[in-house]
Amino acid sequence: MPRSDFRLACPLRVRWAEVDPQNIVFNAHYLMYFDVAATEYWREIGCEYPARFLAHGVDTFVEIGPGQVLSRLIRRISGDVKAISLNDAVVALLGQREDGTGK
Repeated sequence: MPRSDFRLACPLRVRWAEVDPQNIVFNAHYLMYFDVAATEYWREIGCEYPARFLAHGVDTFVEIGPGQVLSRLIRRISGDVKAISLNDAVVALLGQREDGTGK
């Protein structure tokens, strides 16, 4: 499909830390690229994140990246929403190892 068929083009520059020695992007970074593209699309159509989602009744946010940075931010913005880290969900489902990681 030609680029003109798409409503939005969001250029991303792959950084050195995101590739292996053969210059192949590590698979885990594709989720981050998706997040950047989705955020830019919302911005392009005038949807302020997360305020607009909250105004439309969204009550649960799921963080798919490592850590809980976004989950904590959402909780600070509005205490009325659920902010779930995917890591927390996996640990709750599978349990936690002694080293602090999931099973």
